[in-house]
Amino acid sequence: MKFLAPLFFAGALAASEKSTGGTSTPPASPIASEAPTQISNPKTGSQDETFPTARLPELYALIDEIKNQNPPHNYRIRLQTGLIQIQTNTTDAILVSDLPAIGLGVVANFWDNFGLSAKIIYAQNLFPTPYSLNDGGANTYWFDAGPRYTLYFDSTHVDDYLAVQILYHRNDSNFKLGTQVANVDTSNYIYMTHYDGISGSIERSIPITRKLGVLASFDLLQIINATSPSTLPFKQTGYGFQIEGEIYYQMMIFSSPFRVGVSYWQQGNENEFDESTSKGILGRNSYFQLARAITINLSTRF
Repeated sequence: MKFLAPLFFAGALAASEKSTGGTSTPPASPIASEAPTQISNPKTGSQDETFPTARLPELYALIDEIKNQNPPHNYRIRLQTGLIQIQTNTTDAILVSDLPAIGLGVVANFWDNFGLSAKIIYAQNLFPTPYSLNDGGANTYWFDAGPRYTLYFDSTHVDDYLAVQILYHRNDSNFKLGTQVANVDTSNYIYMTHYDGISGSIERSIPITRKLGVLASFDLLQIINATSPSTLPFKQTGYGFQIEGEIYYQMMIFSSPFRVGVSYWQQGNENEFDESTSKGILGRNSYFQLARAITINLSTRF
């Protein structure tokens, strides 16, 4: 009886194929049964690519996961320290050497790409020069703050961005004009101890590698108020600029990104003399005041 079993099953299989038209149909794939959705090719614009409609939520979830793994780091804090050198295009009226300085910068994007930024650099005359009227308590600072908009070029590289800012600028100092040397004419001494202004700023960040990158900014300043203890007459309005370039190396410390960098910073202001007497005494049409520094920076984002 055992040799009849194969013949029985063969006959049953033939009868089954005959009742169904001679072929068997495999079960349909759930993906193949879904209605495809045409997606335009971004290069050609043609509707030649399809994707199952039911899989679109999975695609959106994957995109959201990638974004969550690459957050834009809406908050950034930077500390810097270095030496600031001050120069003018007239006689050195304050007699100070290079000033040790510290700085603090904060960026906060509260509303996605919109946010605020603020930066202050403070310098003190810790090493007074001989015959100067400015002792160790003499100091100066530069302050900038205002709204900003950040445009990210690549969501997978949050360091690749362009930021546009409108900043309020202020520079104050308590420097004294003059010298302890007797019989020196200080009537032509001039130094601006106060500046107020509004600037338009552009900041560009470019990643070179995963750990190395550059950061640069340029500010164009409209001076709206300037004061000086000098007796020389000058216009209180003028123009100025501020530039900064940094090269940094990024590392992970306690699962947080930190940057160590070196930057060059320079800030200059120009005011025109408003009377021929000042131009005749100094032999110049305008007064220019410049501060520059090389700093070491440490920053973090979160």
